[in-house]
Amino acid sequence: MTPLETRAWAALDAALKARGFAYVQSRRGITRYRGDLRSGRTTIAVAVCVTDPVMTTPPKIYVEDLAIRRRLLAHLNADDSLCFAEKEVEEYDPYNAGGAILRVLESAKETLDQVLHASTLADRQREFVSYWNPDTYLYTDLPAGFSGRARCCTWNRVGGRDSLVITTPERVSRWSRDKPDDVRQAYVLRGNRPFDIRRGGGPGKTLATLKTWIAHFVDEPDAIAHAFAPALVDEGHIILAAENGVVAASFKWPEFARIAYAKAPQNRRARSISHGENEMTLDRGLADSVALPDLVNGRLSAPSPLIGKAVAVVGAGAIGSRVCLELARSGAGQSQRPMLIIDGDQFSTANFGRHVLPVSAVRLAKAGALAAEVRRLHPDLTVEGVATDVFGVTARLQDYDLVIDATGSTPVGLRLNDLAVTTRRLGKPFPPVIHAAIHGNGLAAQTVLVTRSAHACLKCLRPNHGELKANPLKPGVTTAVESGTCGDGAHINYAAPAPMLAATLVVQAALEWAAAPDMPGPRVRTRVLDLEHTAPPKDRNWPIEPLCPACQGPVT
Repeated sequence: MTPLETRAWAALDAALKARGFAYVQSRRGITRYRGDLRSGRTTIAVAVCVTDPVMTTPPKIYVEDLAIRRRLLAHLNADDSLCFAEKEVEEYDPYNAGGAILRVLESAKETLDQVLHASTLADRQREFVSYWNPDTYLYTDLPAGFSGRARCCTWNRVGGRDSLVITTPERVSRWSRDKPDDVRQAYVLRGNRPFDIRRGGGPGKTLATLKTWIAHFVDEPDAIAHAFAPALVDEGHIILAAENGVVAASFKWPEFARIAYAKAPQNRRARSISHGENEMTLDRGLADSVALPDLVNGRLSAPSPLIGKAVAVVGAGAIGSRVCLELARSGAGQSQRPMLIIDGDQFSTANFGRHVLPVSAVRLAKAGALAAEVRRLHPDLTVEGVATDVFGVTARLQDYDLVIDATGSTPVGLRLNDLAVTTRRLGKPFPPVIHAAIHGNGLAAQTVLVTRSAHACLKCLRPNHGELKANPLKPGVTTAVESGTCGDGAHINYAAPAPMLAATLVVQAALEWAAAPDMPGPRVRTRVLDLEHTAPPKDRNWPIEPLCPACQGPVT
């Protein structure tokens, strides 16, 4: 035990005993205390179980009163401990273990106060999924508001067990390689009102009680009849969906009936189910959504503005590979609006140290290998890799909402910039372009957004050879080039964090552009990894260079 842990145990023990808690025992790494918490006029006996005195793993609190625990079902973890705060939300000071354990008790008391004395119908409806208390888990990939017949197929294996996904009949092939005969039936029954576990006696434990309970929330008797058809009850899944949660129900035959009807024809099994609804046991399931928009927006304060945007990424190297993965996780590349990756190079062993692709991709075309890696994130991503020079497919770029130049190459960037600004000056559409660059062997990263506006294009910022406005490097700091051997050209060395920083800056610029295309924030952004050799300019919109040959020169 370290000195910090020794001091923490002493402080923790003193704080708990000062609050009237008594030490019970230490066994198998768990030290238990027992005491009371007051919630209103109610005294609640609890046990505090500590495994880590410095609180990197928070203690667990167990309510010992069974009657109180029944009222807390939505706030109990899988091991029956009270769910009162996530460790990522509450910060505990390891040098003040006494104060930390008192904050734990206060958080637990606040949870008890809310549930026991301030809980409303809205609270119960909001916490419906927790009250449902699932036995099994499966996933859904359904459009918003979907109801009716669906399909249940095998997705992948986790922990030796098949994961099941509920999807539409048209989308089964995206998720599963099951034979058509192995794809089971499902039905999505959508409630007209929020579910409430306590209304109508609750869902109970049988087919009969669930049907009675669900009728309180669904106004269409025909929909209930379709959902609970004997064939679905026999071998399918019923998905119950409402604004306050999505759960699943399946049913088990009694053991004697399962054996007796194992080889019976379907019509005979159906009659038995119709007459034996009280014997069909409910198996509750939790249906987590793996629909791409839900995954993207899961912890965001607002829907990602990149959802529905078609993005073309030029360059699948150290910057571009990270940009593509993060854009996909941010909503780009969904089925109706694809992502295009353009790069004519192959992935080599020299690329491995600063690239996202695995060694199995060596000697494959970067564009195709990266597209496959992005598609692996989710079946609903549509990504195309084109193994060619970007200037051979420039006509395709006009069909996209945003182009990202992740090559880090000044000649490529300037030529792409000239194409974009010249096309716009001719009155033709061309999407905004975000140019990304790394300066000074990875000392700084910079992005430049060029749109149809009265702001600088990329050439405006590079008026003369070797000159760079918004230069993040201090005077005299140069970029070292590593000499190449025959067959392997010279290259610039930099540490792995540099392309990570550049990709982060690109995604930030893309998100802000997607949220407000007319006011996307600073068009020139700079972030540095080394303050000693850099003087980062302030993020800003630079004015047009009066003599810029790209955006001010003649158009032919």
